[in-house]
Amino acid sequence: MCADCGQFKPLGKPDESEVLEAKTVTFTVTRHIRPKKRCCRCARIVQAPAPSRPIEKSFAGASLLALVSSWKYAFHLPLHRQCQIFAHAGLTVSRTTLMQWVAGTSTLLAPLVRALALYVLAAANLNADDTPFKVLAPGSGKTKRGNLWALL
Repeated sequence: MCADCGQFKPLGKPDESEVLEAKTVTFTVTRHIRPKKRCCRCARIVQAPAPSRPIEKSFAGASLLALVSSWKYAFHLPLHRQCQIFAHAGLTVSRTTLMQWVAGTSTLLAPLVRALALYVLAAANLNADDTPFKVLAPGSGKTKRGNLWALL
């Protein structure tokens, strides 16, 4: 309300502004409860099958495996640093476990890699790009030059 006359009309379009915020990585546990039932007459026991997992006998879901792989390969974040990030968020995961997840993920993606290789190698010509980047030199605490070759 206007203090003088009490009347207001809209004037043009409202002003808008945006604020970019960051949300940290959060971890959730999805609990699957599968009750067992027993027949009162014949004592037969039935239970719904367990939901499938990307890596058998692993507690890692698909989104966590995608996160670990993308941090490792897309952002060059070593597994020991990922362990530190997870620990900071309250999740204790060993580097060995992360290595097993990376190996399991690569096994799952092998058919896709083969299909992509067939597609790429079927092209009339191939272009390659050599990109240098720093990688950890094991045992020295320093970095050395690594190379990434991309075929286009």
